[in-house]
Amino acid sequence: MERILKFRVWDEITRCLYPFTFQDVGAGGFIFIKGLSVVPLLPFNITQSTDLLDRDGKEIYKGDILSYISTEYEDEETGRTSCIGEVVWYDNFCFAFRYKD
Repeated sequence: MERILKFRVWDEITRCLYPFTFQDVGAGGFIFIKGLSVVPLLPFNITQSTDLLDRDGKEIYKGDILSYISTEYEDEETGRTSCIGEVVWYDNFCFAFRYKD
């Protein structure tokens, strides 16, 4: 089964997120979005789906800020079992959770 790569683009003008796939990208780098005519890909901020869902069933994308509560790990210095971080993309082609201090 082939994985469908999903993305979303942030439009600063309308202040909206628009989901899309490669099938929605036309010639010249334009996205065809239902309800809109055409949106150019650049200079907008594009993020990719991790194909993971949060506890509410919402898709998680690169750049999302998450709160994580560990049942197995406790920080030795602070004793915290929860942390906040950002979903990032590493050069070795994987998504990861980067902790915020």
